Amino acid sequence: MSDLIAFHGSSALKKQCIERIEKYRDAGSLNPFINVAWMPEHSMCTPLGALLESADVDKFEPATGLPLQLAMLYQALLGVSVVSIPHEGSGDGAFSSAPPVFLLPDAIAGHWTAWLEGIKPGSRLPDLFAHVTAWILRDLASADHPVAPLPPGVQARVSAVAQLFEAEAAGQVVPAQQWAAVRKTCVEMTDALAVDAGQPAFVKPITEFLESVCWPWAGDYAEPLQSLRSLAGPITQALATRLSSAKDLEVIAGQGRAMGEYVALAQKDPKFDAQAFFKQSKELTAYWSFEFQQVLANQQLQTTPLVGGRMLAGLVECIGNAQSNGA
Repeated sequence: MSDLIAFHGSSALKKQCIERIEKYRDAGSLNPFINVAWMPEHSMCTPLGALLESADVDKFEPATGLPLQLAMLYQALLGVSVVSIPHEGSGDGAFSSAPPVFLLPDAIAGHWTAWLEGIKPGSRLPDLFAHVTAWILRDLASADHPVAPLPPGVQARVSAVAQLFEAEAAGQVVPAQQWAAVRKTCVEMTDALAVDAGQPAFVKPITEFLESVCWPWAGDYAEPLQSLRSLAGPITQALATRLSSAKDLEVIAGQGRAMGEYVALAQKDPKFDAQAFFKQSKELTAYWSFEFQQVLANQQLQTTPLVGGRMLAGLVECIGNAQSNGA
């Protein structure tokens, strides 16, 4: 249990924290990036940057009385929900200097402050990483998850890792050798998937996520926070392909073929002109066209709430449960 007292026991401070994020949201300066940013002059503020009006995360705990790792977990989950909307008139997509617009789907936008609203001033929150990771894994293995059912072997490993995190969340100390034994099975499955082309594209990122979190944790969550992003992306893309027409899928397949050709040529010739290749490739030009990037963005707007939105809802639920259990 943290020694920090949420909002230093002050309802007025809680209100101030929420209102500060809302101020920058309403001004159009808030961006849901995974890292902390504070550049209001460029409309580039992440929620933590806006709350602090600074990019100095060391100020967070003294200013709010909340655990920094909880805030970073929240911002990471917002980060996996970002949808990139191509800039109208950019024409050449990836080859254009016009930057895309980054936003959250309407179904997720309410999560800018939901986690703060759920925290009681004066409560002492535990380290919720184990709670949230267990929630995400149990949800991933559930029958009503959008990608259900997982392949049986993968589902068994997801459940095994979830059990370890549930034990940690309940206050038990899981022996290092137990973590190591479960992690070994996850590594073996990832290695097996590397040569199994028949599995859905999102399966290997799931086992890689299990590898990255399957350790006894001591407060440094940089790698698993990043891996959450790596986990959510392929799942969102897999759901998006279900909305794709045969024509859309052919454009996506063409991009894959072109990238394979690019890698082969680049390995063969150290002086390979990558920029010229990208501009001359009809398959890449089709993929990065403004029209097709709009198609992908619209698909992501529909599917992102089913992935990142579920994870954010899990975080809010875990915060509520921790406080109900005496935090």
